[in-house]
Amino acid sequence: MEKTNNNFIMLPTVDICFKNLMDNPDVRKGFIAALLRRSPDEISKTKLLPTTLKREYGNDKLGILDALILLQDGTQIDMEMQVVYFDY
Repeated sequence: MEKTNNNFIMLPTVDICFKNLMDNPDVRKGFIAALLRRSPDEISKTKLLPTTLKREYGNDKLGILDALILLQDGTQIDMEMQVVYFDY
């Protein structure tokens, strides 16, 4: 019989899960601090921006980012969760 984990919800590498995690200001701040290798105290404020990218031409492909974040100092971070598959 296969053992299952009934507490499993979803991997954060799934787009919808990642987007929902970024909706939480504390999670977003901690994630950005970890990526930038800084203390969360150094990230004073973040703001989610609309994630649909504008098309310059009518036949441009629609672009939707996982998270588009504006820091208090004006820095804009475009986030996309990517997963690299490899054999274990």
